Amino acid sequence: MTEAERNTIREIFSTSCAVRRALGYLRPGPCTADSRHQKERSMKHARSLTVAAAAAVALLLSGCGGPPADGGSFANVTELKDAFVKAGGTCDNWSTHNKSILAATAGSCGDKYAFAVYDDMDNMATWVDTNRVMKLGGVVGKNWTISCVDPSPVHDKLGGELLPQK
Repeated sequence: MTEAERNTIREIFSTSCAVRRALGYLRPGPCTADSRHQKERSMKHARSLTVAAAAAVALLLSGCGGPPADGGSFANVTELKDAFVKAGGTCDNWSTHNKSILAATAGSCGDKYAFAVYDDMDNMATWVDTNRVMKLGGVVGKNWTISCVDPSPVHDKLGGELLPQK
């Protein structure tokens, strides 16, 4: 569990006096329930918060925010590049071009990343096979590829299949 996930759980649990009491974080003042009714109400509230916290933890641990395993698909190369940048990638000197005879649309971020989106899956398979034989490194999604020197960070951001390099 990451530190951010732990902090989220701490925030969830710290919102209830009953939970703070249950965790041993007793504080003077409104958190000390004197009457039986207040204690019962606090415990019901604590159970509700515990269920909500458990649900939140399950969502955090299920990886809902990560990239799709297959990398998803994109309508065009600009959409692919935008998803890469939104996921934390950097793209300097963006230009679209038709340098790839296999791809429907292609573009690059200077000489660091080459992006391609395919309409014809046979063409994409040709690119993948060539890349595997030459061990150039890259990432393959449902209908896209990205060529780069270090494909691991791209794979971490967008998902898809990681192709090894030399």
